[in-house]
Amino acid sequence: MAKSELAAFYRAYSKFDLAIHSYKEVKDAIVRTTGKNTSDYAITVNNLGGAYRMMGDPANALIWFREAKETYKNLQMSGDYYYATILNNMSLALLDSGDFDGAEQRLLEALNLMESVEGSNFEIVSSMTNLATLYCNTHRLEEARAITEKSLVYLEKNGYDGEPIQAASLNLLAGICHREKKYAEAIPLFKKALEITEKSLGHNVDYGVCCENLALIYKLEGQLQDSLEYLKKASVAFDNIFGMNERAARVHDRIKLIARKLELQ
Repeated sequence: MAKSELAAFYRAYSKFDLAIHSYKEVKDAIVRTTGKNTSDYAITVNNLGGAYRMMGDPANALIWFREAKETYKNLQMSGDYYYATILNNMSLALLDSGDFDGAEQRLLEALNLMESVEGSNFEIVSSMTNLATLYCNTHRLEEARAITEKSLVYLEKNGYDGEPIQAASLNLLAGICHREKKYAEAIPLFKKALEITEKSLGHNVDYGVCCENLALIYKLEGQLQDSLEYLKKASVAFDNIFGMNERAARVHDRIKLIARKLELQ
């Protein structure tokens, strides 16, 4: 397996330290052989930024996303499919950093670009999903729901049924239902997203987050036994990925709290 493929494997399965190390090795090899001013370099540092963002480090992610963006500009490839990928990735890191205006600007730029590029279905839906996430975080739920439902129709129409990107849109729509206090509507959406994620990516971070989300919804519905079941699944996933870090510890505390409530029933 090539080093870049190995890095992608590590990232997909939430082995972020290994992914970052591998991407840096690929980056350094490219610099030694062909230099920085190549599309391979831009793609690699974009992937490196993605690993940092998924690990929860948007500041370092943005450093590499901006490096990738400038490289594509220098190559006069700012109309390329991968340039839209960089814009989408930048938007997520900006969103994680609380820069909502900057995130929206990058997303609208990506969507506008993709309208003129053939074979860009994946990035169009990624932009839609990211834009809907932004709308959720800025309390524009009606706009978020409309664009998420549109993305799900688009995915089914273009053959992405059962793919991780569909799980992302389902998770988002379920989250919107949660914010709207439509808990019964959220549960089957989260469950379908969880099924897709587990089948395609195993027990990675997205799997753990989805289990957490289901646990919260079941708790709000007063179904504590179901809530406890999904918290335990999230705990196992996070323990395997992160060890006993702050996030995993919070899940353990929630398990203890619900277990005590069940004992008192």
